[in-house]
Amino acid sequence: MTQRMFRICILLTLGFAASQTILPAQERNELEGIWSVSVNVTNCQTGAPIRTVTSLQQFLPDGSIVETANTASRGMSEGVWGYAGDRNVAALYWFFRYNPDGTFASKSSSVRRASSPQQAWS
Repeated sequence: MTQRMFRICILLTLGFAASQTILPAQERNELEGIWSVSVNVTNCQTGAPIRTVTSLQQFLPDGSIVETANTASRGMSEGVWGYAGDRNVAALYWFFRYNPDGTFASKSSSVRRASSPQQAWS
């Protein structure tokens, strides 16, 4: 119960902080800042949707990234990001996974690549 309350407090704090900075980052057309991101996870072989994950991702000027998602089965993500050519970004981050009963399941990592075909991030 204590862990759950701690997670809720962290999410509320991040949500409040994000609401203050999401728009300014997007108005400046820069990646640095806090972004509201939605990812559709699909089965690679059939294309069938599995789930949609919504998260807040903070890209910091020092090259670090912090993310929190709406999935109770994983913790916050921490990692690094950097520009990988013109309008391309690569990020590597780690997070903990939890079993349905809240016990630790594993540590996972992910590599994400993104690009903006326009002259601005949106």
